[in-house]
Amino acid sequence: MSALIDSNPQYAAVKLIRADWDQWGKSDALKDLGIRRRSTLIVFKDGAEVDRVIAQTRKESIEVLFAAIT
Repeated sequence: MSALIDSNPQYAAVKLIRADWDQWGKSDALKDLGIRRRSTLIVFKDGAEVDRVIAQTRKESIEVLFAAIT
């Protein structure tokens, strides 16, 4: 994600929250968000979920998320 953020100055304004799956995977917070596995990225705008990708590592897949909120 660092390379993606470096490629577009607007993406630097995106706030990221990272939850370590080994520590938080069974937490109520992740259950409430519907996160059932590792490598889930969710974007929110104005408190509402905009989109998510699961088990995607391709830059293009992740960039779609960033573009949706910038």
